[in-house]
Amino acid sequence: MVGVPVWLYPRDRWTDEQFALGPQHDSLRKAIGDELDRLRSAN
Repeated sequence: MVGVPVWLYPRDRWTDEQFALGPQHDSLRKAIGDELDRLRSAN
């Protein structure tokens, strides 16, 4: 589905386990959360 906005993905892409984030994504998830926290505290 590359090249298509995520909101146009089929509904099953949001619930299918094969597309779920796993432990290999923990550092990315933390980095995103940290940045969101930083941005929230800056305002």
